[in-house]
Amino acid sequence: MSKCIVKILRDETPGGLAEKINKELEENTRSWDTVTGIKYQVAVIPIMRGKEIAGFKTEYSALIPG
Repeated sequence: MSKCIVKILRDETPGGLAEKINKELEENTRSWDTVTGIKYQVAVIPIMRGKEIAGFKTEYSALIPG
């Protein structure tokens, strides 16, 4: 049975997440490799103050197979 290694990258902006993905791929892949299967997700997270919702935070994430 083979191991499936993945990395989860997170940021609060799409541009910041793109920078993290590009840096990760530059450091950990060879120039002739093709990376497929990157999964993206956006989550809207409520910010709570006691029992009240004070606002929302958006988090962007990517799952990169290794």
